[in-house]
This record gives sequence, C-alpha cells and structure tokens, in this order.
Amino acid sequence: GWSDGEQLCAAIVSLGSLLLVGSLFLGAQTAKGLVVPAVMIWAFVGIGIALKNPDDSLRNQFDDVIIVGVRRAALSFSVMISAVLAPRLAYIVFDKWFTIRITEL
Repeated sequence: GWSDGEQLCAAIVSLGSLLLVGSLFLGAQTAKGLVVPAVMIWAFVGIGIALKNPDDSLRNQFDDVIIVGVRRAALSFSVMISAVLAPRLAYIVFDKWFTIRITEL
C-alpha cells in the first residue's frame, strides 16, 4: 500500500486536476459547455461534506489538521469555480432570453 504522505499527495494532485479540468471548460461559449464546471463544483462540495464527518479509518490514518485542510481546499475550489461560472451563466441566460434580436425582412 501507499504511505500516508503518498496518499495525501494523490489527494492534493487529484483536487488540483479537477480544478484544472473545471477551469478549462469555463471558457465555453455555450451553456452545454458549462456542465463540466458545474459537476466539478458538485464534486468539490461533496468532498467537503464527506470530510466534515470522516469515518474512523480516515481519522486514524490522518490528523485532523490534514483532514480539515483538504476539506477546506475542496470547498475553496468550489467557490473559485462558482465565482467564474455564475457570471458566465448569467451572461448566457441574459443574452438568450433578454436580448432583442432585430432581423431584416
């Protein structure tokens, strides 16, 4: 098995990879392209919730400082993606539903 340090490293790299993937999709020009960042937010929030009350095996393996740190990182990543996703979604919604389109007859 992996050492505690290797497992912590894998967790941090995994969170960072999810943040990267979510960030790449934030430049999408359509609402469909923004589904991936929304799923990443859901995943980060889910990780944060799961680490709020971790099971005993996780508590025995890692100190509370490590668990809280990873939890806060996951929740911070969800806020970071949300902060960029919300205005992008608002722009798409307002552009689609509240823009007057003039066409020549």
